[in-house]
Order: sequence, then structure tokens, then C-alpha cells
Amino acid sequence: MTVPGNHWGRYGINQQLFYTINDRWSLGLGVEWLKHYDNITPENYDVCSLRFEANWKPNAWFTLKPEIRYDKCDGIRPFNITKSGGTAPKDGQFLYGLSGVVAF
Repeated sequence: MTVPGNHWGRYGINQQLFYTINDRWSLGLGVEWLKHYDNITPENYDVCSLRFEANWKPNAWFTLKPEIRYDKCDGIRPFNITKSGGTAPKDGQFLYGLSGVVAF
């Protein structure tokens, strides 16, 4: 049931920049911003991310994408972890990941 005047939503911006080294390698830099708003509960926050990736394409149909990223959030406890030696929530974190893309 929707109550008039109660609403929530999200919107954001995602930008990526790539530099091609050769046919097999490229480097990428990405910036993201997400805004979450909610007038039902007090959950209004922004999330910003900065990402660096290297893309390796061994053939025409597969790309391997390792990345390092930093996420920063305000307003809530987004990462479910605390600062070292305390109970205060962290508002930022470094991550690393590996993904693959198959084109068909």
C-alpha cells in the first residue's frame, strides 16, 4: 500500500575512461556517485566510488578485468564493519576484485 507523501528512490552517475595500450591490454578509471533518499525512514545517504582497472583480452570473446576500488559513504553504516579497535562504523573501504566478460 502506498501512502501519499511517502516515497524513496535512488539515482546516480557513472563515468568511465579507458586508455588502450595495445590489442590485448587497456587501463580504466571509473567514478560513480549514488544518491539514496527515503522520507519514510531516516536513510538518506550518498555513496561515491573511485575504481582503477586493467583489462586483458587474450582472444576476441573473453576479457579478464582485475580492479581496485575505494568506496566512501555518508549518513549510514554501509559496510557492516567497524574501525580498528572500536565500535564506530567505517564510512570508507578499499576493495579488490576480479571479473570476466564473455562476449557472444
